[in-house]
Amino acid sequence: PSAVVAPRDVNDVVAVVQFAAEHRLAVTPRGAGTSLSGQAIGPGILIDFSRYMNQVLSIDPESRLARVEPGVVLDELNRRLAPRRLVVGPDVSTLDRATLGGMLGNNSAGSRSICYGKMVDSVRRLDFVAADGKVRELGPSRISDSLSGDDLFMGHVVEELRAILAEHREKIHARFPAILRRVSGYNLDELVPEFLADLPLPEFARAARARDQELVADADVNLARLLVGAEGTLGAVVSAELCLAELPRRRAVVSLEFASLDAAVAALTDIMSLAPSAVELFDGMIPRLARNSLEYRKYLDFVVGDPESMLLVEFSGDDERSVVAASDALAELRHAASHTGQRLAVLAVGAAARAELEADGFRVMRGVVARVPCGPPAAGLGPLVLEAGDVP
Repeated sequence: PSAVVAPRDVNDVVAVVQFAAEHRLAVTPRGAGTSLSGQAIGPGILIDFSRYMNQVLSIDPESRLARVEPGVVLDELNRRLAPRRLVVGPDVSTLDRATLGGMLGNNSAGSRSICYGKMVDSVRRLDFVAADGKVRELGPSRISDSLSGDDLFMGHVVEELRAILAEHREKIHARFPAILRRVSGYNLDELVPEFLADLPLPEFARAARARDQELVADADVNLARLLVGAEGTLGAVVSAELCLAELPRRRAVVSLEFASLDAAVAALTDIMSLAPSAVELFDGMIPRLARNSLEYRKYLDFVVGDPESMLLVEFSGDDERSVVAASDALAELRHAASHTGQRLAVLAVGAAARAELEADGFRVMRGVVARVPCGPPAAGLGPLVLEAGDVP
């Protein structure tokens, strides 16, 4: 970049965008830079929101809403939400440094996407600085209101969107992948209700989207969701209002080992029938490399054999019996399938083990496990489920 700016407030962001427009410079909004494709670096001016614009502006436990600046780190927000039994749904592995602004730019999902969806499903309203240097709010609205308003800039934007839809609506409906974790390209599907109706959204995501009607009766669009996943190319987000999920009181994690990747994939249908809150795939190379490390090998006692693939399956809920029952049901399903090389261990969620698993590189789910001796299913190892207070 030609310059790096750390704005202290919205006025600084406006000044930077206006300066860039006058001098025809590109602008790249940046969070913590944890993305994997280098998109947090670019020519022109880089705006680093993490240094100063990192405040939690409000938390409304009754409405399950939080309003934050883009530099707020996910883990810090969740720590403030935990005493209220709330959590941000998308749960990325870099949660101790990833910022909410960066997650909005990437449309992040995380290990629990089958339960909470992506950031586009959690966002309610956004304040952003547009290319003309003005601050605007985007949220639930009626397209007709945008066309009849006094904001000529947004009127032009909506007209262009309508033209895109007139030409491409059928293609968007027919050819956009109807999968939960599509995060490439602009979210033009957000403007096609018939496409969203076919999308396999989790219950939380559908409920959060339905709340648009609380703000605007008969709202037919939420343009804030168009900025999500746009990598800052449509504007610089300066604050966001997010729908929050309830933090479950119980969690249990089941570790499954397989002799091949194909066997692990074949097990997913059975696993998904039990409504897990997370499923994460490991390549066998990870534990093999860890065994060659003097530091990391001591953290592998939950790995039984020498698997080519592993699945970590999490079950969550407020009732201990239901979580344990789901874990037991998975054990029975896997016994019946009898995949070669499979071993089973049920692990507990707990704060005490969090630092160990963060260090060994195996933490794909938040706070994953309290390590326990593992053995084959015949050993009779039962699920360990701890109180919510132990869940980080």
